[in-house]
Amino acid sequence: NIDRPITPGLGVWTLPFSEILEEIDDVRNTGLSGVVLFAMSSLDSARWDSLKNERFQYPAIPPALPWKFREDIPAPANCSLSFMNEKLVFNWQTKPLKNRGNFIRNYIIYSSQSDSVDTTDGSSIFAIIPGNTEQYIIEKDTFTDKQRFFISALDAANNESRISKFSTEVETMESEK
Repeated sequence: NIDRPITPGLGVWTLPFSEILEEIDDVRNTGLSGVVLFAMSSLDSARWDSLKNERFQYPAIPPALPWKFREDIPAPANCSLSFMNEKLVFNWQTKPLKNRGNFIRNYIIYSSQSDSVDTTDGSSIFAIIPGNTEQYIIEKDTFTDKQRFFISALDAANNESRISKFSTEVETMESEK
């Protein structure tokens, strides 16, 4: 039982690419929190694309540091969806954090085909939004009618709030001309 995340650093500037792939697999097989690749600038675009397509297909949330801030992170509230000018608009609100030095770093929007979502599955992450906003807008053709959306907040130490569900009823709004 590891109470602190361990993320081995791989010196990709010195390792053959095949060994980088093996090392990533080894880290995952041991259940560690992830890897750090140093220096990313030493990977050419073909190898970077290969990593994105073969090992890092989905977004990931950095490991949480629960000992850093111990306050509960308020879950986003008043989560609503609306259509405006062929776009889907996500809106939410979050109470400010009380702990001095802590703040909402990011919001995670999850997507699922059902009324629940597996937040441990990276393929469920629909978007990672900066914490200084409470709105996200996407093109209408980037989602399906069967998708359900959920949101959580991450604090400065990547501690995650409870998940809130976006309403399934979508308002239609026309833009003002």
